[in-house]
Amino acid sequence: GQAAIGYKRLADMLLEAKVPIEPRNSPPRRITFAIPGHGARIDFRTGENANLLYGEDVAGAVLDEAARLREDAYYAIQTTVTATGGPLMVISTPRGRSTSWFWKACQRAKDPLNANESYFRWTTKDNPVISENRVADARERLPTAVYRELYEAEAQEDAAAVFRGVRDCLKGTLEPPREGGRYVAGVDLG
Repeated sequence: GQAAIGYKRLADMLLEAKVPIEPRNSPPRRITFAIPGHGARIDFRTGENANLLYGEDVAGAVLDEAARLREDAYYAIQTTVTATGGPLMVISTPRGRSTSWFWKACQRAKDPLNANESYFRWTTKDNPVISENRVADARERLPTAVYRELYEAEAQEDAAAVFRGVRDCLKGTLEPPREGGRYVAGVDLG
């Protein structure tokens, strides 16, 4: 999972930079290294079981691919940085809208009156390592909604919805009711 990927990437990067580290590849994966006058430890944990995330206070945390985690994993990590006041970075490719806790958190972070959170959006094109040809190829091969979500970082209407793309079809404004007019509505009672 993501914990193993993050662990391997950071361990390889530190070893390549000749930083002396003490890696532990068994869960919880851990990298320990010395900073002059201090020690440092980075743990890589999975969010599959949120109960295993509670406990020890941490100086900072990153939730990677957060939209794929259950919301209780976010709650658990939030408690670990509360006592230290450390930063919590929640990053992800979006995954749906209305039922996604991550999408709702992004909307909250976008609010200019919210001084405690920040929102950033980067697309695949913003990554200097990925060629424009690869992105163009994906645009041609993938369904539009999939491409927009995975490559443009645009949360799409939930894939499980019966009616998709409804917002894209809405145009104009509501008119006041006309006397004698006939109106029809569809209602989903859940």
